[in-house]
Amino acid sequence: MERKEHVTILMFGSLYSFRQERGLSTTLELPMPPEGMRALDIAGDLGLPLDSIGAIYCNHRPDSLQRLIQPGDRIAFVPRSIPGPHNGPLGFPILESDEALPRVARG
Repeated sequence: MERKEHVTILMFGSLYSFRQERGLSTTLELPMPPEGMRALDIAGDLGLPLDSIGAIYCNHRPDSLQRLIQPGDRIAFVPRSIPGPHNGPLGFPILESDEALPRVARG
């Protein structure tokens, strides 16, 4: 079987709208180095608003922005939903514990 050297990226909800409103593609196939990249770095390279990302899915499974994405992976960026403890049971990682995310001041 041939090894794929790219990653497929999809955006949903407000992240989809964010890209679409700027005339940018909402589904991408990007080259991926053999050593991979963190999902957080991919999001930054795409100019996604990091504080709006609620979860990622990698190969149809919820995961952290710290996930090392490998060539051939398929990832989706999903926006934050209504904040609360219900996100964990729904399969969304609780990202507030993710040290790499910028903190947003809450009023």
